[in-house]
Amino acid sequence: MFTSLFRKCLLTCAALLLAAGNAAAAEYSLKLQTYYPPTMTYGLKNFCDSIKEMSNGRVEIQIFTGGELVASGNILKSVKTGMIDMGQGMGHHFTEMKIGTLESGLPMSWMSALEAQIIYEHRGLREIIAKEYEKAGVVYLGPTRAAPYHLLTKKPVKSLDELRKMKIRAVGAAAKMLTKLGVSCVNLPTEDIYMAFPPVRWTASCTATPPTTSRPSSMKWRAIST
Repeated sequence: MFTSLFRKCLLTCAALLLAAGNAAAAEYSLKLQTYYPPTMTYGLKNFCDSIKEMSNGRVEIQIFTGGELVASGNILKSVKTGMIDMGQGMGHHFTEMKIGTLESGLPMSWMSALEAQIIYEHRGLREIIAKEYEKAGVVYLGPTRAAPYHLLTKKPVKSLDELRKMKIRAVGAAAKMLTKLGVSCVNLPTEDIYMAFPPVRWTASCTATPPTTSRPSSMKWRAIST
């Protein structure tokens, strides 16, 4: 599972974020929007802090979270038009990206993180993704990798037939695979998952999510999926 970091070709050079920052102190003040909600931006904050340190304070990036400036599906368009400077998203968010579902995950394509790294860095996947973002008018900076997906449900699931009775929030090629198996899937942005679960709403009764990068505890997903 990859998410993308990109920016518009302004002075130098698809899925990372915004920056405004302290204009008085920074020579370059950038806006970056992620599709993540506020409780999941710890990795992105480290990225922006590193950029500021490595540039000796010349570059400062302000982070905006999912839906704060634009909808997650409009991040790519907004970077292209210059409304925001950088964006972090997943390929399936962007209808203009023909390989979006592949970028968002290739179920059963590798058995380990090492195999995924080899395919991405040494078998041409990175170049394929970068060329597609170039066609979309932005520069691809690189991926954010996620852990294997787990299912969070309101009740135990012991068979595929039981899964078919549920509505699952799943994205990318994983959703395509589950749909082929007869499972009903809904495509929700990360910031909307909590509100989608009953008893808040009844949009979804299960979500497929990586346990490490998404930190279900910080998102309070366990409180509504148990």
